[in-house]
Amino acid sequence: MAAVPLALVSPRPARKDSPPHLRCELWRRVAGLGLITLLLGCGRPENSTAAKPPANPVVRVRTATLEPGEDERLLLTGIVRARTEVSLAFQVPGRIAERHADAGQTVSADQVLLRLEDQDYREQLHGAEAQVRAAEIEAALAESDLERLRQLLHTRVISPQEFDRGNALARAARERLSAARSALVLASNHLAYTRLVAPCPGRLIEVSGEPGQVVAAGQPVAQLAAAGACEVEVALPQSLAAHPPRRGEARLGSEGSPVPLELRELAGAADPVSRTWRARYRLPAEVQPPLGVVVQVALERLEPPPPRMRIPVSALDERGEGPRVWTIEAARAVPHPVRISAVGDTHALIQTELPAGTRVIASGTHLLEAGQAVEALRP
Repeated sequence: MAAVPLALVSPRPARKDSPPHLRCELWRRVAGLGLITLLLGCGRPENSTAAKPPANPVVRVRTATLEPGEDERLLLTGIVRARTEVSLAFQVPGRIAERHADAGQTVSADQVLLRLEDQDYREQLHGAEAQVRAAEIEAALAESDLERLRQLLHTRVISPQEFDRGNALARAARERLSAARSALVLASNHLAYTRLVAPCPGRLIEVSGEPGQVVAAGQPVAQLAAAGACEVEVALPQSLAAHPPRRGEARLGSEGSPVPLELRELAGAADPVSRTWRARYRLPAEVQPPLGVVVQVALERLEPPPPRMRIPVSALDERGEGPRVWTIEAARAVPHPVRISAVGDTHALIQTELPAGTRVIASGTHLLEAGQAVEALRP
C-alpha cells in the first residue's frame, strides 16, 4: 500500500483566535494519522514474490527387512499321552467306602483302587445261595417222583399221560435249579464288583472318587494310563484331514534333541468345537517322556507351501493399483506388487518375488510416488 501524503491529511491552519485546547486536540489527531501512514508504508513491497519449496524434496524413511513367514514344515503343539488310556468305573452302583490309590501313583494289575460298601450285595449273595439250596431240594424230589412213576408205568399202574406230567415237573425243577445257580453267580459277581481293580499295570492320571460319594454304574472315578509306548497327540487343521502328514519330529524339552514321529491314528471326524482333527503320532519305544507335557512338533508337508514373507502392516500400500511394497533403488522409491496371505495386528504375510532380506519402506507408503527421492534412516 502506497504512503498517503501528509498534505492530504494535514488540517487547515488553526485560527489565531481559536481556543488553546482545540489547537492541541487537532495536532494530536494529525500525529496519529501520520503514525498509521508510516506503519502501512513499511509493509511488503508490491512486487515481492513468495518463497517456493524445492521441487521433489528428499523424504527420509524407515525401512524393515523381509523375513521368511513360515517353515516348509508344519509347526504345531502336541501333548504326550499314553498309547492306552482307560477310564475306570464301578460296574454296580453304591457308596464309596475306601480309597486305596491317588493320582500319579504307579499301580500293578489287579491292585484294588477303590471299594464300595458291600453289605447289600452280601445279602443278595446269601439270598441267592438259599434259592439254590431250595431249588436243589425241589429238583431232587421231582427226580424221585419221576423214578417212581417210571416203575409204575412199567407195571401199567399209571397211564403214559401221568408219567409225562411227572417228567415235565422234574424238568421244570431242573430249570429252576439252573436259574438259581445263575442268580448265585450273578450275586457273587456283584459282590466282587464292589472292588475297583486296575485292569493292567500303569500310572493313575486322575482319581476323582472319594469315600462317601455315591456313584452310578459306569460313572468314571479314575483314569489309568497303561504302561507301555507313548504317543504325541496333535490337532491338525481341516485342510490336512484328507492327506495328513505321515512323519515328523518332536522336540522334548528346550534343549532336547529331535525325536522322530510316525502317524498311527487319525480321528474319524472333526472336533465339533475347534473343527480340527485329532491325530496320534507314535514315539520310539525307548523314549518315555512324562505324560501330559507339551512338546513342539514339526510335521513334513506333502506339498511345500508357497514362500511367504513377513513384514510390518505399515509397509503395505493398498492404493488403487493393488497391494504393493516399496524398495529403495538408486535413492528412488520403487513399488513392487504383492499378494496378501494373512494380516495380523502388527505384521502381515505376503507372497512376493523379492528375496528374503530385502529392505522395504516400513511407514508412510501411502504418500510415496514412483521415482520419488528417498533416503533410508539408520536402523
